[in-house]
This record gives sequence, C-alpha cells and structure tokens, in this order.
Amino acid sequence: MYSPLIVERKDPKWFLLERVLAVVSTRRAQQEFSKYEITPIKPAAEAVKIALMAMFFSVDYAFVVQELKDRRKLRKSLALNIAIVVQYFKGK
Repeated sequence: MYSPLIVERKDPKWFLLERVLAVVSTRRAQQEFSKYEITPIKPAAEAVKIALMAMFFSVDYAFVVQELKDRRKLRKSLALNIAIVVQYFKGK
C-alpha cells in the first residue's frame, strides 16, 4: 500500500518533479519524440510524465494512473491529461 500522492508545492520533491515534467512538455522534447519516430506525440509525452512520476516516488505505474484518475487537483497541478493516455492504450 502506497501513501496518496498529495501535491505540496513547498515540498522540494514536488518542486523538482514539476520542473522535470515541465521539460517533457517543451517543444524541444516533442521534437525529440518526433525525431525518434515516437508517435503520437501527445500520448507519448503524457506516458513519459506518468513513468517519471512513478519512478520519482518509487510506486507502480498503475498506482499513479489510479491517483491521477481519482485526484483532479493532482491532474491539474501537473498538467496531465490522463484521458489521452488511457484512450490511446485501450485502443491498442
């Protein structure tokens, strides 16, 4: 059982995570996805954010996805659109 992912902007861990996820959202990162033929870019970027978040907090990917589904504030603060990722991977 993992502890819930509650955003605390003053916590250095969350501050660092937000910085890292901001880099994944940049145009440069999207160009790198395209360069290595990772398509579609939007779901790939969101999936990388989820993977980084799971690794950052040492939790399972499924736990991060469930937390994102359950916590609107978490999705909003990290600018993640979980629906894009879920929809894309359900279609596979």
